[in-house]
Amino acid sequence: MYRVGEFYQKGIIVEKDIDIAFEWYLKSAITEECPTNNKEEYFHWIPFENFENIEEIGKGGFSTVFKTKYLNNYGSYEEVAIKLVKGSNKNREPFLKELKACHSLDQYLGISRDEKTNDYILVLSYAKYGSLSKNLVDIIKFEWNLKLKILRDIISNLDRIHSKKYLHRDLHPGNILLKEDYEAYITDL
Repeated sequence: MYRVGEFYQKGIIVEKDIDIAFEWYLKSAITEECPTNNKEEYFHWIPFENFENIEEIGKGGFSTVFKTKYLNNYGSYEEVAIKLVKGSNKNREPFLKELKACHSLDQYLGISRDEKTNDYILVLSYAKYGSLSKNLVDIIKFEWNLKLKILRDIISNLDRIHSKKYLHRDLHPGNILLKEDYEAYITDL
């Protein structure tokens, strides 16, 4: 199913159609068909009903971010961030591009769909401490080894982004998030 989506996305043998490609990618995710052992080619589907206590934490021009608890495959709850991409139920190409860009990064967990709007959702790791910009005053007081760890995390994320042939184009402290143990990662590709 995933490969059929690729054919439609690239116009191989069939007429190029991003909407049909997206439907095939979605079917692949829902049925949990993994075409290869490569995680980067697999979109994990998370049913919307697995989210509880949804609370808005941020809003941008094209998306709204929420903090929620998600019932994972192991039967336990974990805190995650869900990014609802506005208008993605009608205009799928920008969502698909963002999904492919972010889904090769460590913070990507899966996709879902809002039951009310039918807009698509990216499910991401939750950044307990928020953005680097909100923590700059505290970070100044940290030991050097923790400051260097944060810097190494940022460099590692940038290296991974560039190795996938992506450019960030809007990298700033607000787009660098900090998880537990001040593990840093880059968002909003």
